[in-house]
Amino acid sequence: MIVLALYGIARAVVVARLPLLLTFLAIVLSALLCYPIDWISRRLPRVVGVLATVVLFAGILVGLGFWLTPVIRGQVEQLPEEIAAARARLEDLSTSLGFAHGKPQPHDVSTTVAHTLPIAFGTIEALTGILYVVILAFFLAATRAQLHRGIRRLLPPARVPAFDTWWSRIGAMLRRWTGGIVVAMAIMGLVTGLGLWIAGISSPLLLGILTFFGTFVPYVGAIASAIPGLAIALAQSPRHFFFAGVVYVVVHHVEGYLVQPLVMRRAVALSPALLLFSEAVAAALFGIPGVIVATPLLACIQATVELFWLERPEARVHETP
Repeated sequence: MIVLALYGIARAVVVARLPLLLTFLAIVLSALLCYPIDWISRRLPRVVGVLATVVLFAGILVGLGFWLTPVIRGQVEQLPEEIAAARARLEDLSTSLGFAHGKPQPHDVSTTVAHTLPIAFGTIEALTGILYVVILAFFLAATRAQLHRGIRRLLPPARVPAFDTWWSRIGAMLRRWTGGIVVAMAIMGLVTGLGLWIAGISSPLLLGILTFFGTFVPYVGAIASAIPGLAIALAQSPRHFFFAGVVYVVVHHVEGYLVQPLVMRRAVALSPALLLFSEAVAAALFGIPGVIVATPLLACIQATVELFWLERPEARVHETP
């Protein structure tokens, strides 16, 4: 019965993986939103803190939208031409090296529609998921105390102290991690955009924003966010491709020798090998959303194992008979 129950739980998790992953991502975002809400709640009622945080969050998004949209729109409009030029340059290079490549196949209207509809539905699904995460994160941050009390009532009295310790430790860990990752994302995005702008690469703001979001996924995100920048640089010239490569190498060293030791390790210490393994497992089980939440999920699992497995034997050793 235990084996069947575990199998059923595993199957349910796999089937409902997307809502579960989005909910966990909302929990992570709510830990970040607790910073301004708790700070305002020390001086004013919590309802005022929540409303002020909502207004501040919306104001930041609207302000960034008005400021960045014209610049990003112009750079996005240039992006297909630059990618096509990079592809043509790669095809010429492969031809000169003797690699054969097939002729491009013509596309009719039905083929174009067949490729466009999945992209449109995927965009709508992504926007719906983002809206769900943001709204749920605000509700979780606003009702954190009520949620804690509600879960405590479902537990046996003997388990309440251990649950309170786990709750406070997971909450503190998530707040440290979210604060550290936001600082790391800002540093990496700023350094990348500034370096590419100095190197004369097209669309430095857009590429800096891609690096900003890519930093949320350690190691894998940094590599993935560098590919568009290298493609755009290759479309300009081989010299710009070299400069872009230098910029991304420097950014990688900044992440390895500055951001990780000074920012992220103070927030939460995770083994790089274990982190890469967890990202591979999450990608195999849950796809791209699993990779996005692999790091905070691993941090929560590590804190839980340390509390309920590693610290319990030490407590028994120091107990007096």
